[in-house]
Amino acid sequence: MRLILPLCGTFIRKPILPMGQFAVLMALFGFLFLNLTQPSVHKPKSKGEFDQLNKTFDSLRIENLNAVIPYLDSMYQRYTLSRNVRGKGLVQLKIGDIHQQKAQFQAAQEAYEEALEIFNTIGDELNLGMAYSGLGTVLGRQGNLTVANDYLISALEIFEKHQFDMGIGGIYIKLGVINVMLRNYERGIEHYKKALPYALKTDTHNVITIYNNIGGAYLYMDSLDRSIPFFEQALSFATSEKFGEAQTLALSNLALTYNKRGDKAQAIHYYERAIELAERHQMLDQVLLIRTNKIRIFSEENPIQAKIELADVFQSADSLKLYSIAIATINQLIDLNKEVGTDKETIHWLEEKVRVAGIMYDESKAREIAEVQSLYELNKSQEDLAVLHEKIIANRKMNLYLATLILTLLTGLIIVFSLNRRRKRINAMLKLREKELEEKDRVKDRLFSIIGHDIKGAFSTQSMCLGLFEDKFQEPEPDVAVLLDAMRNNLNEVNHILDTLLHWGKAQIKGVHLNRQLFGVNEDIHALFEQFSVNSSLKGQKLVNLLPPGTAVFADRDHFKFILRNLIANAIKYSFKGGTVKVGLHATLTPDTTTIYIKDEGIGIKDEIKDQVFKPFHESQEGTNKELGNSLALMICQEFMTLNQGRIWFESNEGPGVTFFVQFPDRVH
Repeated sequence: MRLILPLCGTFIRKPILPMGQFAVLMALFGFLFLNLTQPSVHKPKSKGEFDQLNKTFDSLRIENLNAVIPYLDSMYQRYTLSRNVRGKGLVQLKIGDIHQQKAQFQAAQEAYEEALEIFNTIGDELNLGMAYSGLGTVLGRQGNLTVANDYLISALEIFEKHQFDMGIGGIYIKLGVINVMLRNYERGIEHYKKALPYALKTDTHNVITIYNNIGGAYLYMDSLDRSIPFFEQALSFATSEKFGEAQTLALSNLALTYNKRGDKAQAIHYYERAIELAERHQMLDQVLLIRTNKIRIFSEENPIQAKIELADVFQSADSLKLYSIAIATINQLIDLNKEVGTDKETIHWLEEKVRVAGIMYDESKAREIAEVQSLYELNKSQEDLAVLHEKIIANRKMNLYLATLILTLLTGLIIVFSLNRRRKRINAMLKLREKELEEKDRVKDRLFSIIGHDIKGAFSTQSMCLGLFEDKFQEPEPDVAVLLDAMRNNLNEVNHILDTLLHWGKAQIKGVHLNRQLFGVNEDIHALFEQFSVNSSLKGQKLVNLLPPGTAVFADRDHFKFILRNLIANAIKYSFKGGTVKVGLHATLTPDTTTIYIKDEGIGIKDEIKDQVFKPFHESQEGTNKELGNSLALMICQEFMTLNQGRIWFESNEGPGVTFFVQFPDRVH
């Protein structure tokens, strides 16, 4: 049984150490439930029957994790068709392992429960114990520790009955972890010590884990002198290069312990050894985590040096896309800058935190979508299997009827009657589904309206409050002025993004309402310039309206303001500091049209993304001040121009800027 030691946040209820030490201590009790491979067990009479299943499963799990579930699904179908009940149970155990590894706890629990039912039915006790162990594992990771403990005890009784040493040792370690998380430290240590003889016989990695976890339990109990020998024991066992991760963990634990004892020099010594070892094994995430905890030791005495080193850790974490480490580093930098009173740096790191948190949110949503899709495909495959199984049974019956000449006519009548009933049932189900979809559409429409109204209202209130605050402080201090400008800029940006999403969402849900009329545009352009005055002034840019007085277009006025607002916002975003954004009238040979241009002096558009500009969900370029875009706005602009019987295009060479053109007809076509 191979044990992995990840960071554990599942079972820790209340940190009893300062956050700086607690961040490392979480690694002490790396709950071996994560990425746990259940050992395969076989009855003597069937030994070798499922060797190919285990071999292929182990290979795919290492080489291509995404291919494991489709493979197991195909094997489940195969065993179902061949009525191999035990094979179905073994497949469900492995499906549970994979879903648990991917933190899909509900799917993992369902798989283990089906395996439990199968092995209980056929009397396969060893694999029944594996199902109990899997259920205890997944429930433990979800925080249901009491029920998890009961399942693990059931598994232990079975493994002890069959003298299954590897299973016994693994269960004792899990019970130790649960008791430590419940703060039954002495009981947890007792379980670890019971696991030790089995680990010494079966797996050195388990031995290292046990020594680390016993030391961690004593550290939780503030028995520092008792914890150090166990960490040193773990280090002495982890001498092989293949145990580099375990050596790093043991060194970090020793550093944490000595730091808590107040021996900062010894703590730094162990942190430096851990960093050197992690770098040698190319464990880049561990290097950054250990560096972060090392910096905490001297951050109070030397905050300037701490800020420099934390900024370096952040740059590395950001470039390696280790965003959780980046966020933790940013939080320390924000706290340090607040303590020394550097507001500008505090604002900078707050903006970085918003940016990194946004990336983490997007990636989290992408993973959630992928997991939902995976679960859907699995359920769909199982439903198809059930339908296929029913069809096979129906075909066998039909063949039997056809073989009996006397019952041929009766068989035909039965089939017709059955098909007719099925058609009616399907029609009834379709009508019910249609009503459900209509109700969901109404709920979605109402929900979107509520969200749009409440969120827009909240931001309007914030903007009003900010205006009152600015009126109260006519000539604020420079630092306050910077903060006010940043707040105004952020409010405008969020309102802009929200407005874009609301337009797009309403267009998707309700369709687009068109109210075309002839109107003058200069008043709207002036209002838009006022709206973006803070954004442009922060970058030292000029907004110039070159439209002749009386310039008018025939279009939907709301659509026109949305289009110009987004084009001006983009021009400001991608223009350099001190640049000029111009809005003017473009001379055209096309009769009966009015063409307006928006020209900036910025970075232009890269050749490789020019054909993607008006397409949704493409990767947007960063602005000149690292502003981010959502890639929806220009798509909506193009849709609105098409609805208004106009067109939009741009001219750009990367570097000297870009000019967008919007052309409207002078009358209805």
